[in-house]
Amino acid sequence: MAGFWNDPQKRRITASYVTDWVVVILIAAVFLGLAVMTPYRQEFSLNDITLQYPYTEHESVPSWLLGVIALVIPFVLILLYGLAVQKSVLDANHGLLGLCLALALTAMLIDVTKNVTGRPRPDLLARCQIPSNLQVAPYSLVNYTVCTTDPTSSIMKDGFRSFPSGHSAYSFAGLGFLSLYFSGKLHLFDRQGCAYKAFVFWFPLFAAFIIAMTRVRDYRHHWADVLVGGTIGYVCAQFCYHLYYPPLTHQGQPFRDRLKKFDDHEHNALDLPAMESANVPLAP
Repeated sequence: MAGFWNDPQKRRITASYVTDWVVVILIAAVFLGLAVMTPYRQEFSLNDITLQYPYTEHESVPSWLLGVIALVIPFVLILLYGLAVQKSVLDANHGLLGLCLALALTAMLIDVTKNVTGRPRPDLLARCQIPSNLQVAPYSLVNYTVCTTDPTSSIMKDGFRSFPSGHSAYSFAGLGFLSLYFSGKLHLFDRQGCAYKAFVFWFPLFAAFIIAMTRVRDYRHHWADVLVGGTIGYVCAQFCYHLYYPPLTHQGQPFRDRLKKFDDHEHNALDLPAMESANVPLAP
């Protein structure tokens, strides 16, 4: 341990990755906080049949289970594979950074969009509990003030957070990154055409797809919410994977450019005194 702290190069490399982790945590903390804010609430029609679905008390995939599937399982698998199989702290660190950054960016995009758009969920009228004696003009729009349910309650706030689907986004971000990580390690596009490699790529995505479909079945989202949410999640997964790893046509090893940068810095620092003592003019 003492040798580590006496090595300035190792300290600089570690500090650079600590900065990455701090950024990821800050992004996640700030934008997950938006989930408890009151969103914009669109006006709606009492005759809109797309808002007349029943409220499902028990979701097929509750939020805690989504966290296990989209974060905990990929986190553990990447950590174990990086340390036990690859025997590389760098690979484990890159894999976990990419996974967590993908989920953090997804949280940012999803929560901001939900709060800005304020689209009603398919079960809004069941949440709202419209009074039976309410009289409105035909084809007119009403707002949340006609509801008998407390507008400050979580069930009402959540009723206007349909677009896009958070479950779809997080599942495709976490499981999508896991799919890319192991596909890179297995050299998916090595032109050998191995079916098991294709299965490893598609199985996490299939699981994410099933989670997304349950949101429509549970009347929590419209189909467009699920489509856009899944797209956001997978785009974030792709972006963050390629931030730390080369394309899948390569061998799936993490980029080492940051290490190389510190190596070059160290060599330049060592060469400078020698060049000065030899009176060698430095290039401008």
